[in-house]
Amino acid sequence: MGTTRTTTIPNSAVVENPFIIHATTQPSSAPDAAATLPISEEMLTRLTGVADAAYVLHNRANGSTVSIIHGSMADQKLFSVSIYPERTIELWERPTRQELFDFAQANAELLLKPRHAFGTWFDDWNQVHVLDVVLLVPDRDAALDLALRHGQVAIFDLGSRREIPVSRPSEILLASRAGGVNA
Repeated sequence: MGTTRTTTIPNSAVVENPFIIHATTQPSSAPDAAATLPISEEMLTRLTGVADAAYVLHNRANGSTVSIIHGSMADQKLFSVSIYPERTIELWERPTRQELFDFAQANAELLLKPRHAFGTWFDDWNQVHVLDVVLLVPDRDAALDLALRHGQVAIFDLGSRREIPVSRPSEILLASRAGGVNA
């Protein structure tokens, strides 16, 4: 007997129809007005490409960073940082292509922004697969600062393909008291 798999993809862009996305606009006469924008065939093709690339890369390396414009961002001199923790989802099993597409579609308005990408990774501590909207930052210190402000535990160095832990101020203070860091 097969199992049923259900995934809830949180989003602020409620997708009731796959060809319509609800977005918030800010016209000068009506702040916070909602508008309904059709998703073009080209956009659906791009979202499918992002999901397909993320699927292949995540299954190969337990992680991916894919730009809707530039494709895979692996080996770029950039740092990936999650600044939208409310958009993050965790899955107990490897994500399916459909789950990746649904996440990309639900977050299309963010993925279209400059320096934004779809990030996946395997959290081996909690044994979950994570889907994120990430910001790509060229400066390591700026990425670490953003991660600290958004409650993240690490950033990812795309150039060297390694995770960089975020030191919390209390950790630095404790290390300096123990003689581990010059304060």
